Amino acid sequence: MIKNSRIRSILILFVTISFFTSCSEKEQKIAYYDKAKNCYDKKDYLCAKNALEKAVEIDPDFAGAYANLGEVYLKLGKVSESLNAYVRATELAPDQPEVQIKLATLYMLNRETVRAKMILEKVLHNNPDNLTANYLLAEFFEMEKDFDRSAHLLKIIINKDIRQVRAYLNLSAILIKQGNFDEAEAFLKSAQKNNPSSFHSIIALFNLYSNQQKYSQAEHLLQNSILANPDKRELHLLLGNLYFNMAKWEQSETEYLKAVKLSPQNPESYILAANFYNSIHRPEQALAMYHKALSIRPDNLGILLHLARFHLANQNIKDSEKYTKIMLQKNPDYLPAKMLKSETLIAKFEWDEAIAYISGLIRKNPESPQLYYLKGISHLKKNESDLAKIEFGKIPTTSQEYINSKLMLAGIFISENSFLQAKESAEAILKLAPENYQAIKLLGNLYMQENQFDRAKNYFSTLIELSPQNPDGFFLLGLLDKQQQKYDAAISNFEAALAKGHSDINVFVNLVSTLLENNMIDDAIARCDENLQKLKNQPYSQAVIYNLKGKLYLAQNHITLAEKSFKSAIISNPNYLPPYYALAKIYFSEGREDKAIRQYENAIGSNAGTRQEMPNMMLGIIFSIKKQWDLAELHYRKALKINPDFVPAANNLAYLLADQDKKLDEALRLAQKAKKILPQDPRVKDTLGWVYVKLGFYEQAIHAFSDSIRLLPDNATLHYHLGMAYYKKGETRQAKTALEQALKLSNDFTGADQAKKILADI
Repeated sequence: MIKNSRIRSILILFVTISFFTSCSEKEQKIAYYDKAKNCYDKKDYLCAKNALEKAVEIDPDFAGAYANLGEVYLKLGKVSESLNAYVRATELAPDQPEVQIKLATLYMLNRETVRAKMILEKVLHNNPDNLTANYLLAEFFEMEKDFDRSAHLLKIIINKDIRQVRAYLNLSAILIKQGNFDEAEAFLKSAQKNNPSSFHSIIALFNLYSNQQKYSQAEHLLQNSILANPDKRELHLLLGNLYFNMAKWEQSETEYLKAVKLSPQNPESYILAANFYNSIHRPEQALAMYHKALSIRPDNLGILLHLARFHLANQNIKDSEKYTKIMLQKNPDYLPAKMLKSETLIAKFEWDEAIAYISGLIRKNPESPQLYYLKGISHLKKNESDLAKIEFGKIPTTSQEYINSKLMLAGIFISENSFLQAKESAEAILKLAPENYQAIKLLGNLYMQENQFDRAKNYFSTLIELSPQNPDGFFLLGLLDKQQQKYDAAISNFEAALAKGHSDINVFVNLVSTLLENNMIDDAIARCDENLQKLKNQPYSQAVIYNLKGKLYLAQNHITLAEKSFKSAIISNPNYLPPYYALAKIYFSEGREDKAIRQYENAIGSNAGTRQEMPNMMLGIIFSIKKQWDLAELHYRKALKINPDFVPAANNLAYLLADQDKKLDEALRLAQKAKKILPQDPRVKDTLGWVYVKLGFYEQAIHAFSDSIRLLPDNATLHYHLGMAYYKKGETRQAKTALEQALKLSNDFTGADQAKKILADI
């Protein structure tokens, strides 16, 4: 930076010794020098550069102008020119430490560390107490991985002046790198004690505690700091973040709202509070906070971007597009808004349009890794995994998108049963980020799938060590224990996951199924009843639990109670498929299928308020099992005529048509519609995959079946379908693996004979 005092001192020095210039030339160069200062103050760096270049043209020995020209070149991004200017300034003014230090800094940035060290040692030889030179030399040693010498210099600075917060912070960072956490903590406490008003030392100590998951110490530190500085908004935000990480939602909310109250005109507090509400699934409060922030700064593109992203995440496409349009009207070149437009096209399943739009953005912004990532996602959504791999592979390791791209690649490799490549992708992430939660989780799952239980356990245990409040690690350990028939341990881990707030209903499903396998049926039924009360407003979860309860009653041979539970499941969520089949199985096992047909036909005829699509659905399933395909199709179509968005009928009709190799274009349309409504349902994905097989789209089919198997790994039919897709594609090794797994799980699924025949031929 050009400072008045520095300009005057350099100017006085060189006006007196530059006696070879005429008076008019002296006046000219001083005029240019003053003009440069004025331009610099106005941040017109090009003007400053031109004026300084004219000054040194008049007087080639004008060291002050060269020094400031070096600064201006830096502002303009001309690093090599800046370096040359500072070299010339130091030649002309070897006794000016400020200029020498600036040159040393540039050498360090340019990785010319030997030259930097020589300059710094020379400065310190003449002036051992030069603070800037000491800091730079400490930084030099840190760059050279000589942490002990760097730490030694920083300790010298602290001993000379205990108010040097920067020295404490740099020293603690080095000690943390060396694993000396206790010593780092001691120095940060000293920094806080000796500089009680320093906010930076509090943040550094807080981060140290948080990274070590010493939440009680972090909480105590912030509470004490707030007592001393009750109006410090940032402290309340930090405490809110801490409580959020500890899953203490009420305390977290209180701190965010305190920050808002302390700074009602600062939109940042509202944005952070909105993000909090969004994270705990309270969208109305989140939206109110975003709107409040926008009311303070209505033209702020960042706030508009938050709002647009919020609406996109909550599937409010229309509102998201509205705010995206406003951003692009205000700034047509605003790349984040254009990226959001790309994401919106992806969310609308307009993948061809998304790919074309992103390709245009890449031509203008070829250095943006985010665009390659979004293009890869578009290809992946379009089931073009080979093209997706190409785009993900373009993302450099230095990019923020690198880790996500590797996770996506790992997912593609898993869907292709290329487990070795999936592991390599996860391990590449861990080389860059050794504590990456998703990569560790992925490796644990891969080793569990390969029955390498000890290695899987190590990874899952690491998840718990990294985040003991996260229930995911406990759930995965429970799955691992269940697979090894360690039922007591599995139950304990599933209960721990639920106690820590795991929201996935599959945790409860696995707990109940483990209790069933351990013949603890009454306990399992009691838990179902308890959770039905807790989840009154969650129809999907209620349907799952009623379906579980029906299975438990079947295990006790309480057929009437089982039938009642399965019907309750359908009433809770008519789109949930399993209870329809469970009911049909009861009717056939008891020889009541004809009676059931009459009952459902009467229900349709009575028109007594019953949802007519459901009895038609049941009739479709019963006639399918009886292999009366025309009647099954008739009732599926009747159900869809009553409710065109009735997923079970759309799914089953698509499967029926595909299985009979007829009207495949309609089957594809129905299957895609079902997947659009229930994108994560494994049975819906299976149907779409089976339609793809019949159409000859084997790559897309493999992707769909692999996704389904991740959710229902013990379903023999899914493995059979995957094997058939591989077989049709000509990949016999993968086909053999999948078909053998299907027969290992069951011998009586539809297609078992076909699987055995293919295996005999391979």
